Amino acid sequence: MGEGLSTRLPNELAERLTGYSLVKHPYDESQATIYVLTHQTEPRLYLKIRGDQTNRLSSEYRMLKWINQRVPTPEPLYYTKEASTEYLLTTEIKGTPTYQVEPSERETAVRILAKTLRKIHSLDTVGCPVRHTVDDWIKALREKEINVSPLGDWRPLENLCFTHGDYCLPNIIVENGVLSGVIDWDYAGLADPYVDLASCTWSLGYNYKEEAETLIPLFLETYGVDIDEAKLGFYRSLYDLIP
Repeated sequence: MGEGLSTRLPNELAERLTGYSLVKHPYDESQATIYVLTHQTEPRLYLKIRGDQTNRLSSEYRMLKWINQRVPTPEPLYYTKEASTEYLLTTEIKGTPTYQVEPSERETAVRILAKTLRKIHSLDTVGCPVRHTVDDWIKALREKEINVSPLGDWRPLENLCFTHGDYCLPNIIVENGVLSGVIDWDYAGLADPYVDLASCTWSLGYNYKEEAETLIPLFLETYGVDIDEAKLGFYRSLYDLIP
């Protein structure tokens, strides 16, 4: 173990991973460093390491526990924090991220994206440990000295439900034309569904740009929403500000 590792692991975690080979994952858009762990006889695991003092991995660990497989997710195996660095160990979700599917498979992927998001937004919220209202985000952004003036003065009416918080195509995994699982839950919590509608429609436009004019309406129709463009624009602006 240790190939490509950029930091020493806590003793308990290192002992748990005896016999595993560790290689850095090539995906570089996450604010965590991600490693793929392989073993001769055991299933592959994923290790996230984050050292920016945001406690995002603590939040993800709690959310995965709370979801409890009501939506297919990685299984949270271990979490710890040492000094300012967090470590989260999970099982693997096998398959292909929806942004990487073949063009001929995109329509199927869009329907999966919409139906999965509808299911996420329909989860019973009793006991959900995290909340992300607009006021919560604005307060957090100001504490980080991030300029919130791009949001303007208007605030949309919120209808809180359970949300993923970063519902973009790299985070939804499919295999053989069906959902395999949803990953990266560190921004999850109670919020307005437009948080996810904004991130997903942006991601569809970015990743499926050649077909966005038809696939974004298909996503919204399958999800079942007549989109409020002003509200969508507000949440796009908020999404752009969140670090």
